[in-house]
Amino acid sequence: MENLMELYRNLPSGVSLLMHGRYGYLYYKNEIGYVEYYVELSGVPQYQFLIWFHDITTWAFPLNKSISTHEKNYIKALLIDFLEGNGISSNIHQQ
Repeated sequence: MENLMELYRNLPSGVSLLMHGRYGYLYYKNEIGYVEYYVELSGVPQYQFLIWFHDITTWAFPLNKSISTHEKNYIKALLIDFLEGNGISSNIHQQ
């Protein structure tokens, strides 16, 4: 739990991306908590990143708090804006 709190404190508000070589996480943080989405570099030419968006149904912090449909749609729009604003193509539109 301490690691989750530490990560929450260190993340900037909004959307951020932290890569670790070929994989990483897209984070969305607000005043309530944060959610993380696993990403990895794609092996197909049409996408730079593959993102596991659809499977995430709970916030990473606070633990196990469900993400509402409204929140999920809002977060998806923010992630798309972030990715496109940084010139990153992904499979998020298909999820």
